[in-house]
Amino acid sequence: MSRGRASGLRARLAGPWDTVVGLGILIAAVNAYYIVPAGVLPVIRAELSLGPATAGLLVSVMFGVQVLLGVPVGILLDRVDNRRAVVAATLLILALYAWSWQAAAAGDFRTLMLSRGLAAPVTAAIWTGSVNIIGRAFDPRRQATAVGVFSGGPAAGFAVGLLTGPVVAGRFGWAAIFAVYAVPAAVGCALFWVTSRRLEISVGDTATARAADFRELFTTVTVWTVALIAFVGFSLYAFVTSWVPTYLSEVVGVSLAEGGLLAAFFPAVGAVSRAGSGAVSDRLFGHRRRPVVLLAFLVSAPAVLLVVLAETVAVLLLALLVAGLFLQLALGLAYPLARETADPAVAATGVAFTTSMATFGGFIAPPVGGLVIDNSGYLVAFSGALLLGLAGVTLALFVPEPDLDGG
Repeated sequence: MSRGRASGLRARLAGPWDTVVGLGILIAAVNAYYIVPAGVLPVIRAELSLGPATAGLLVSVMFGVQVLLGVPVGILLDRVDNRRAVVAATLLILALYAWSWQAAAAGDFRTLMLSRGLAAPVTAAIWTGSVNIIGRAFDPRRQATAVGVFSGGPAAGFAVGLLTGPVVAGRFGWAAIFAVYAVPAAVGCALFWVTSRRLEISVGDTATARAADFRELFTTVTVWTVALIAFVGFSLYAFVTSWVPTYLSEVVGVSLAEGGLLAAFFPAVGAVSRAGSGAVSDRLFGHRRRPVVLLAFLVSAPAVLLVVLAETVAVLLLALLVAGLFLQLALGLAYPLARETADPAVAATGVAFTTSMATFGGFIAPPVGGLVIDNSGYLVAFSGALLLGLAGVTLALFVPEPDLDGG
């Protein structure tokens, strides 16, 4: 009887949506580690006697390394079992969490930087492998919905990291922020391993990816279109997230803490928006991707500019909510689009390329935006963001539609 109940429990746990939940917990924990230093930079600066630019490297090093190594990681994932690769990457990143914690506790900034730099390609492996696994676990007509739900995980992880980092640092010391997310990461990976055993996610048909397949991927216009959409979308996302708190403090006159709370609405709605992006495309637009991406940039671009044109905090907050909600519809769809436009033999590389382009946008947009703000002011910088959004509108006109019947 007990054996039968155990079998029934395993059967209930073994399903594609349970796997999405496990991978979602894992990727949220990984991204919380990714961003958590940003929430406690004043404490880190005081403890290690660092300047603001040097302390900021604890966050930007992960963006930079992921830009450089994201595509090679994708190429590797196209040649191995992604299920086992995600587990191996999780075990490695748990070790890197422990190393980061020890380095921080010892006040060793260089070793801390090294451990976080090494965590970047491992994070890329978990993300890319997870998207590939989820894409394989669902039929083509549900793939965008499933990947969209999963893509809300990184935004949720960023929110969790920024909100819990100061609490953890205050109670257990700042070094603990680098270890605390090991528990949810391990739980998510364990849930993924248990629930994914019966899924049809074999990589047998992609293990023979040839050099010609990779060459074709990087010379295909539709692949570049999707990657550039991710670049534009994440550039806008990173610019707004980075500079709205300062704008609210310097221009609007609210406190830095209040400005950070108001600005948090922008990424917070993104977790919901990204998660629902695939469902919006599949259910409201009959699996069409182009109208969703077009709508995303058409609405978000002017909403971003309205942030600095608003005369009241209420209107400013509404503009942030609208911009965050619509912009991240495009970001959520970029990753299923990356799989749909790439040959199945190099699907992981396609996702990795799109992710690297998005990360590159997030890497360069904040400093470029800061340079424009220093020289010309917020209005010019946010007007530039509007132009970037209009470039996204143009790119959206060329978004390919998936061939759901032809494979």
